[in-house]
Amino acid sequence: RPLPRTWRTSLSAAALRPRHTRTERAVMERATLYVDLMSQPSRACVYFAHLCALPVEIQTISLGKKQHRTKEFLAVNPLGQVPVLREADGFNLPESAAVLKYLADRHRARVPDHWYPTELRARARVNAALDWYHGTVRRGAAGVTWNALIAKNMGLSLSREVARSMLGVLKGSLRTLETVWLTAQAGGPFMMGAQEPCIADLLVAEEVFNLVLLEAIDDDFDMPASLDDLLGGDHPNVRRFLAAVQELDPAKWNTLHAVLNKAKENMVKRKTANVRGGGGGGVSKL
Repeated sequence: RPLPRTWRTSLSAAALRPRHTRTERAVMERATLYVDLMSQPSRACVYFAHLCALPVEIQTISLGKKQHRTKEFLAVNPLGQVPVLREADGFNLPESAAVLKYLADRHRARVPDHWYPTELRARARVNAALDWYHGTVRRGAAGVTWNALIAKNMGLSLSREVARSMLGVLKGSLRTLETVWLTAQAGGPFMMGAQEPCIADLLVAEEVFNLVLLEAIDDDFDMPASLDDLLGGDHPNVRRFLAAVQELDPAKWNTLHAVLNKAKENMVKRKTANVRGGGGGGVSKL
């Protein structure tokens, strides 16, 4: 009995399509993650993709060169921000926490459960950590470095008053991180005293580690001289936590932070030259 015409047409069309090898299909289906390695959330997403060997292509763009404002990039993320994930079928997803959760679920066969648990209450605790991080550690740390350093590099004004206010938020957040989220009694070095990391650990660790940029901030801002100075002897759990995240893959961590460290070195040199030359810090008095 002959097949219906529509079936014959469909089969014929399928037969005419080129056959791809498994490797070719994998490349065609590979998602693209757009990042700037000066961005803390971008680095967290890249580190996660690496640690779980995810089929994700990393596409670097430069916020400093305003590549996030091009027509091509805005077609991917109208928010003009990184990171953003683009699937091969055109699905786009902004926001780092959403990207991490999506990748964990999308590649469940590759991603160990501790990163983003399937069990309801364990997952709820990770979500709680993510919600807490954004309005505390992220707000304080990024607020300090932006208003005391980075804004100037982007052609905007600095503000000592705002930076000092954000320093208060940051210090309070670090106290809470030390005494509530990093509970040494539970034994593990990660958030909630876990022995193994979750996606929230990566975002929080990147935000704190990014404070190596404190070394490049002009003295006029009256900031801690360094991350080590900021943590002092009052945050042993935070220090243990940062070391544990780095030790997940020390070589990759060092490579991933090469751009940040180089930028810090250059900014410290400019700061030193500015002090020797008697130049001002360009502080905006609000």
